[in-house]
Amino acid sequence: HDGTVTLNNGVKTINEKIPDLQDGVGKLYEGTTQLNNKLSEGATKLSDKLVAGSKTMGDFAAQPVVMENKPLVDINKYGLGMAPYFMSLGLWVGALLVFFILTDEVQKSIKVNQPSVVLGKYLTLVVIGTLQAIILNIAVLKLGVKPANMYLYFAFSIFLSCVFIAIIQNLIFLFGDMGRLLSIVLLILQLTSSGGTFPKELLPGFFKKISPLMPFTYSISAMREIDFGSGSVIPTKDILILLAYLVVFLSLTTFLKKYTDKIKKRVSLEKQREKSFEKNEEAVLMKNNEIANEM
Repeated sequence: HDGTVTLNNGVKTINEKIPDLQDGVGKLYEGTTQLNNKLSEGATKLSDKLVAGSKTMGDFAAQPVVMENKPLVDINKYGLGMAPYFMSLGLWVGALLVFFILTDEVQKSIKVNQPSVVLGKYLTLVVIGTLQAIILNIAVLKLGVKPANMYLYFAFSIFLSCVFIAIIQNLIFLFGDMGRLLSIVLLILQLTSSGGTFPKELLPGFFKKISPLMPFTYSISAMREIDFGSGSVIPTKDILILLAYLVVFLSLTTFLKKYTDKIKKRVSLEKQREKSFEKNEEAVLMKNNEIANEM
């Protein structure tokens, strides 16, 4: 009985103390919340005082590199960007048209060796090609292109005309009319593989492979540097490759023309023999017909 009374008294005492306990828990929760807020405020203030604060580190993690687009050369017209492409095209077509006026034939009364014929014809064509390049350059300047180095601009265009003349001369002098067709085919391949209208990285596989072999690839690259560069940088690599084209094709024309002329002469003789044989057959037939009619 005494134990039961004691237990009841203890339970009563606990019930009386529960409100105090609840108040204590509430105060503990408020204190914890206040401590948490103060710690957050202190951490924020401490972070702001640091050189690389949390906000700074967060901004850096979100955007580690800030890019600023600033063009080296302001090309605000589509035509200006296409100028190197169409200048190369114009010089090639101009060089090709010259060979519709001048041929590799020499008067039979004039006796000269083949190297002299090739070089003499080439120098004559170069004079015409130089005039074409100068006229084209002036026309492009009038359209708005403003190269940083005017002397290099004219010199390279004249040099490029000489390169194209050497290539086309090789094809026409060695292959005749077939060489004119090959020149047009080569022009088409260059227009599609030189990267003049869009980056070479976007080319189909075939054109990407032949691009390093095409003269337009280097002429367009050099003209872009000359027309829109700083003016102090010379596209040495492109110029040396084009110079190699000039030397190789001019040398091949000089040393191979005598052999191709012999082949052409043989073909011409064979054709003449065929024609004379056909004429003789016709004469014999006509004579036989006359004899038959007389009888």
